[in-house]
Amino acid sequence: MGDAFHEGVERHKAQRGRTDQDGGGIELDQNILEKYRVEKADHTLPRRLIRTTRPGGVTIYFTGSSQMWTFYQGGNHPVDEWGCHTELVDDDGSVDFGTLFQKASISPVITSRG
Repeated sequence: MGDAFHEGVERHKAQRGRTDQDGGGIELDQNILEKYRVEKADHTLPRRLIRTTRPGGVTIYFTGSSQMWTFYQGGNHPVDEWGCHTELVDDDGSVDFGTLFQKASISPVITSRG
């Protein structure tokens, strides 16, 4: 966005000179600002789960990091151990994901293999 200024900014010894003009003497090109304007940014994140798999075969699903840290701080499991793996699981639109997400929204879901 270096092209947003009508005139160059005067610099003296790496500092801009003082001025009594409004805006410090800087005039912005309103057309350029309009070009980059965003009326309302979309900051929504895709629905996903945090899956932590432990070496003993236990898998824990969380809906967010706040839920995860509350769970660990409660002494339910160690935060980390050798062979532990954590990854994000994106919503694939399946009924299974929806059901798991709904359950994890209430409380972390713990599963165990064999």
